[in-house]
Amino acid sequence: IGSHFGASFPMRDTKKDFFESDLLGHICNFKKISILDSSIFPKLPAKPPTLTIMANSSRIVEGVLERNFFN
Repeated sequence: IGSHFGASFPMRDTKKDFFESDLLGHICNFKKISILDSSIFPKLPAKPPTLTIMANSSRIVEGVLERNFFN
């Protein structure tokens, strides 16, 4: 049994405040911080979202590497 919390930093197309992230999981106004867990999902399904969390984390990491984020 696991616990997955969601909607703490929901993903948005536009950044509004510190409590939202963009589509690559970056918190507004913070550089080099990406959220890779389920807190960026606006809603969580009734079934365990483990594979969805893993797929989204992989997508975010690929986007970070493409943008050369750490240099």
